[in-house]
Amino acid sequence: MHQPPGNLDFLFEGNNWEAQQIICCYERAARYAHKYKDVAKFHVGFSGILLEQFKDKNIIEKYRQFVDIPAMIENYRRASNAQESGLNPEWFLNEVNYKIKECSQEGQDYLVTTWSDGENGGWFRQRDEMAGFFGYFFAPLLEKIKAKTAPIYMTKLSDFLKTHPAREETTVRAGAWNVGSTSGYDFSQWNGSESQRRAIQELFKTSQRYWDFKKEKETKEKLQRLERAHQLILDAETSCYLFGERTGFPEFMKN
Repeated sequence: MHQPPGNLDFLFEGNNWEAQQIICCYERAARYAHKYKDVAKFHVGFSGILLEQFKDKNIIEKYRQFVDIPAMIENYRRASNAQESGLNPEWFLNEVNYKIKECSQEGQDYLVTTWSDGENGGWFRQRDEMAGFFGYFFAPLLEKIKAKTAPIYMTKLSDFLKTHPAREETTVRAGAWNVGSTSGYDFSQWNGSESQRRAIQELFKTSQRYWDFKKEKETKEKLQRLERAHQLILDAETSCYLFGERTGFPEFMKN
């Protein structure tokens, strides 16, 4: 889960409907994890930049009409392509059986993993909850698992490795996510345009200047300026600014 710096505020003021869709994506995951805590196992990751926005009192107040952000965060503390456009429990179970059929051995356990952004695309942003990921797919699948009518169960990677320790090594090839123009195997979507490559070089030089200044004697005023500079550098290093040349890039150059 991630939003560029300041984006929750920007969306609330400029595209309120999209802001509602996104904030509800964050709330649902924790709610369904608690609802099915006896059988559900899934990992949710938040970027530091998004968590900083969740702590902003202004953001908390603006979004309170949709979601109680502090309560949502407390819920988290207590506790592939098909996903992008939608799927149902029967299709998923059939797909799992198909995937393991060729290597299936009686009595053998198999680990199937799947993942998604969790906040992008209509499948997750669907305001009619029963027509989206959690209402249409996740909850019905968990009901089948609870009723023991599904031939699978959910687990954590750490738990699976305890009972199925690694016996072989594997080679992980370099690559990035696939987009419409490339499979991502050569990182071509990260090569960037000339202006983007020039911008990231400026970022490298600015970062180096920061660390050079840190080595010098610090006054109270200098320390405050360095803290501000450090935050700006960290914000600039998020790919949101550099990857989206027409949207985030001007913001990157302004900062």
